[in-house]
Amino acid sequence: MRAPRKYKDAIFAWSERPLSSFKYDLISWVAISIHGVSVILIGLIVLFSLTLRSFNAIASSFIMMIVLVGVISAVGQIWGSLLFYPVALALAGDRYVAISTDGILWAGNLIPWSAFSCFGFDPEKNMIRLWSASLRGTPAFMLTPPKEYVSGIMEIFQSHLPSENMISPPSFGEQYILPITMAIACIPILITACFMSQLPLEITLIVNGILMYILMIFGGPVLLRSLLGKNTRSVTIE
Repeated sequence: MRAPRKYKDAIFAWSERPLSSFKYDLISWVAISIHGVSVILIGLIVLFSLTLRSFNAIASSFIMMIVLVGVISAVGQIWGSLLFYPVALALAGDRYVAISTDGILWAGNLIPWSAFSCFGFDPEKNMIRLWSASLRGTPAFMLTPPKEYVSGIMEIFQSHLPSENMISPPSFGEQYILPITMAIACIPILITACFMSQLPLEITLIVNGILMYILMIFGGPVLLRSLLGKNTRSVTIE
């Protein structure tokens, strides 16, 4: 995602420091935080269970011990990666973005124009927002291209997308659908994880480990699919 790439059909290409979601896209930041905090809370349930409770006799079996060690290792890895994610994000460096006549080139993929509903430009911040077509109230991309590229990039955008000033603003529901959906998805899993803590320790560890894995593995891809739609495809990199 952050590695330098030279796209075959790129008209404009540049590297940029990703903008802070907390500062420029608070609603999406809240949705991502709900997901991350949910995973961390399940990890805390596992940690407290290990600290305060003891294993049953069944845990002494060789196969069960292997399963539990694997689960605990996976939980620790997932938990640690989320806790240190802000540090990793800060150290990750610039991201590489390019634009072609067919759409946005990013992370080795082409995101077609159909994935976006409109665009907006903030000249003071030199920032372009591309709004998601599937989640109208959510920016799919916030770009800060070099100033010498802006006029050419704007021409391409204007030939494919309407300006945000030309369409009706998103409704309240469209603006907040992402955090609401994330909360609806995460809260039942959290409740299940809390309920599991009342069962034998072995069941608590195995089930909550699976719940963490489900949240971690499916959360990111589902979020990207919701923002960018289903037509994203890989592209040739020179």
